[in-house]
Amino acid sequence: MSGFLSIGSMCGCIIEGFIGKYNRRTILLFADIVTIAASFLLEINIIEVIIAGRFLSGCMVGLNASM
Repeated sequence: MSGFLSIGSMCGCIIEGFIGKYNRRTILLFADIVTIAASFLLEINIIEVIIAGRFLSGCMVGLNASM
C-alpha cells in the first residue's frame, strides 16, 4: 500500500510536463489544495479510498518536487 505514493510521484512528474506552461505559483497552489484534499481521504477507513489518497498524495509530491 505504501508503494502507491512512489507510483504517484512518478505520475506527478509526468503531469508537470503537461501543465508546466502555467506559472509556478499557480501550480504550487493547485498542488497544495489537492494535497489537503488527499489528506482528508486518508482519514476514511475504506482501503480503496486510502489507496486513492496515497496515490493522489504521491502525484502532488512528484509535482512539487519537479517544480
